[in-house]
Amino acid sequence: MKYQRKDYALLRSIVKPLEDLGVIVSETAAGANVWQGLVRVPKKGESWESRKERLEGVQTMNGDFCLMNITYVSSSNSVLRV
Repeated sequence: MKYQRKDYALLRSIVKPLEDLGVIVSETAAGANVWQGLVRVPKKGESWESRKERLEGVQTMNGDFCLMNITYVSSSNSVLRV
């Protein structure tokens, strides 16, 4: 079954805002609790650019990129219970 982005807090609350900011370049895997993809990061010694410049850099593949893995852990997950 194909997921609906709006159904998962990870995609809705974390990934979507990063996409809107021009940080996320592409998604390689996504689900309810995990996300993996490429993100654009500032070059060493440089500060973050404006959103417009980040989005342009993503479109032209200009800049430094890294693979990012995000695992969503909710406070209701048993792994957090003591």
